[in-house]
Amino acid sequence: MGDLIAWLLSFFILIAVLALVLYQLMCFLDLETDYINPYELATKINSITLPEFITQGVLCFLHLVTRHWFMFLLCLPYLCYNVNLYIHKRHLVYATEVFGELSREKKQRIFKLDDLEYRGYGLRRRRSSLSNTTEQSPLMKAF
Repeated sequence: MGDLIAWLLSFFILIAVLALVLYQLMCFLDLETDYINPYELATKINSITLPEFITQGVLCFLHLVTRHWFMFLLCLPYLCYNVNLYIHKRHLVYATEVFGELSREKKQRIFKLDDLEYRGYGLRRRRSSLSNTTEQSPLMKAF
């Protein structure tokens, strides 16, 4: 039962990180099509960047505490990348420089989405192995 709760918690945290990254990508696409101005974009992106980093860190820590080493190792490079961005103050988007770095910022978010997709696949594989090793409880049959 503990593995099921850990899996559900991991799933919902992963969905939250995915939603935050998708929102950032949509903001950059809105800027590209001229729906929002650079100041609005910088305000929106900078306000959710730190919650994304914290949520990702919580997910990585959850895998570490629950001793799911493979998922922890999948999360670790993404976490190290976020820590590196934060330490070097490259996690902020500046309104005056946003058009010059639009392509790089979009590619960065797309790369993050790809990484989250791989982790979602790993999480799905973990769930299928979980359902094979335990007896089928009514809660497991729902998923």
